[in-house]
Amino acid sequence: MQYAIPVRGCRFRFPMIDYFIYSPSSTRQSLRKLPPLGGTIQKIQARVEAEGIRASKQTLHRMEFLDIGIIVRSRNDFAVAELVVDVTEKVARPEVSVFSPAVSERWVLKKPRVIPVSGNDDLDMEQVLWYWETDAVVPWGNYLCWVDYSAGIMICNVFHEDPDILFLELPAKQHCLNREDGIGKGNMTAYHTLGTTNNGKDLKFAVVLWNRAVAPDRDSSDFTVITWKLKVEGTSMLWIDDTQITSSDLWLQDDFAPIPRDLLLHPTFSVNDPNEVSFVLEHEPTELEDGTYDAAQIWMVSVDMLIKKLKSSVLYVTEQEEFTPDELFCGSDTSTPPNNGQKNILICILRQ
Repeated sequence: MQYAIPVRGCRFRFPMIDYFIYSPSSTRQSLRKLPPLGGTIQKIQARVEAEGIRASKQTLHRMEFLDIGIIVRSRNDFAVAELVVDVTEKVARPEVSVFSPAVSERWVLKKPRVIPVSGNDDLDMEQVLWYWETDAVVPWGNYLCWVDYSAGIMICNVFHEDPDILFLELPAKQHCLNREDGIGKGNMTAYHTLGTTNNGKDLKFAVVLWNRAVAPDRDSSDFTVITWKLKVEGTSMLWIDDTQITSSDLWLQDDFAPIPRDLLLHPTFSVNDPNEVSFVLEHEPTELEDGTYDAAQIWMVSVDMLIKKLKSSVLYVTEQEEFTPDELFCGSDTSTPPNNGQKNILICILRQ
């Protein structure tokens, strides 16, 4: 739920957002409102009057739920945390606000150190922080991982009283990305994903490398999907090559015959199967030989990356066409759509 409060002395209205925790249960469901993030209306009013209005991307990020995540250890033992990189004229520093009811019924502000764990001697941490923009928040063990797909991951144990942030660079990124001027930032989540699999034990990264971005004369459906797994030994973290598959590997299979030859985007790891990755394929109408156009289609495609085989596919039909139920499911496993699991506790932003 979002609303706005007037700021005395000016025509500006400061946006406020309420967050809720929804806990589903067959016997007892609950919806819990969290305390205000950033302070009460009175505190925010006083701060704005004292410090003035300061332009920030944080308001938009809060409205779109980009910098805040939840990690659950049990029904009553969870933490909600928000990462903000506070940028001033001279310095950029991360701040983490944590709400953990097992510790306090208030948000606790923490100012962790940032410790790089990669071996890149050219890493400019000040530049990383200055241009940081979170694309996703992923829970992993006791950690929350904030990822900027053009930079890397900030990993923080939000349950720790005085945590550090471990910064880990990503193993690959799109060739066209430029962090300084924002080129390529608009569609980051379509080509990248950071996620957990193997029941939350493994942290993996996937990237869809569109070969046409490197060679414009190549086929628009020519792409490569690569995954990496994070190996942790003591205090060291290292990305290990995991799997790789190309569009050619897929298009030659009989199971892929009904599926349009388009990019597989928005990769998502399976919660349980470490080798399964699901994608969205969006097919725009194309002109046929008789001058008519085929229908726009959106597919959900699940692939076993290890053996390079289609696991399942689902066609979501547009309003342009009507299909029988048998035509909706194609592939080797037509029983159910890909299942990516469910969380027990969710954060909901309710807007009115």
